[in-house]
Amino acid sequence: MRKGVLVLSGVLAGVLGGGLDFAHAALVTQLDFTGGAVNGNFKQERAIERAFNQEGSLTLGQYQSWGEIGDSKHGQYSLLTSNVLGAAAPSATIHGSSISVDLSSLFLAQKHGGELRLWNIGGQATGLYNPETTEFSISWKNLLKDSAMESPRSGKSRHWRHEQSHHSSWQEKGGYDNQRRDWNSSSSGSHGGGDPSTFFLQGKVVDAGPAPVALPAAVYLYSTGLLGVGYAWMKKRRANSTATGRPTAVNSAA
Repeated sequence: MRKGVLVLSGVLAGVLGGGLDFAHAALVTQLDFTGGAVNGNFKQERAIERAFNQEGSLTLGQYQSWGEIGDSKHGQYSLLTSNVLGAAAPSATIHGSSISVDLSSLFLAQKHGGELRLWNIGGQATGLYNPETTEFSISWKNLLKDSAMESPRSGKSRHWRHEQSHHSSWQEKGGYDNQRRDWNSSSSGSHGGGDPSTFFLQGKVVDAGPAPVALPAAVYLYSTGLLGVGYAWMKKRRANSTATGRPTAVNSAA
């Protein structure tokens, strides 16, 4: 019985120590960007590049409003993140030298009179990460065109619209306790189709803590069963030793 327990212990050690190839992921809480570029053909391309090429910070796991990501250029343009289209707050995960970032909620915002214009410039970004320097470089694609979502900055009623014939609209009417949201799209794509623009962003990861890795259920049940077998064996051995009056021998090699 003892040999059987030792064999099972060795198998479990092999499973936990190297038999399974777990992915050691790291969760990121903040990205500080220092530069970027856009490969596209639209009016706001330079405004986006100016916003990318000034120091800014993306706080992951939450939305950031006007001026919180980086300083706005003369108070006219700013980057922000929002759930106006239902996108989740930015998040990022590091796997070794690879990094993936969900920037679906990233917008370029422009104050225009009494309105706030928004261009969704985000997407699913992937790239490289240097663990030694914490530097990252990512890119993503977006079907951004010369269209903007607009909203009056005052009043409880808000209306977002795209400034082109192939448009999408989002409306919110009523008070805070009685809201109605309608999302209507009259085109196959959010921006009317066309070739996607490519966005590039680089900087440093501020915090990358280890992500919890769940123990597979089979290994968990196997290990708990093994502990039960070992405990039963030890209890039986002690009972036999007590009955015979002999002390329990401890084998240091075991």
